[in-house]
Amino acid sequence: LQSRQRAQEEDEEGRREKQRLQTARRREEEQEEEACKNLQWSLDRGRERLEKSAQEERQREETARKQASAFREWEKECRSGNERRRRQREASLREELQEELEHRREEAIRQQETLRLQEEDMARRR
Repeated sequence: LQSRQRAQEEDEEGRREKQRLQTARRREEEQEEEACKNLQWSLDRGRERLEKSAQEERQREETARKQASAFREWEKECRSGNERRRRQREASLREELQEELEHRREEAIRQQETLRLQEEDMARRR
């Protein structure tokens, strides 16, 4: 009777141990899956930021080309002696350059904020 009871207790202990191992394995798998999801999310956001940055760079290059072209036109007008048109164009160029400067300042502020948020996010993850 005692040996049968001991065998039952050992069987029960074996079942409990197996259950604990399965639960731990499931937990580990769930944590790995969550970590993979988080990593994929992070990679997607990084890709989006890179694409946005590349698009903004293309826009800046296009603006610079337009400004260079406008400046060449302004130089031609200066040489042709059309003073009134030259002054108007100069004012217009100054305004465009001021707007571009403001845009770049705002972009720098946005990038600093994004960097700060990323650093906070990384700090939280640690």
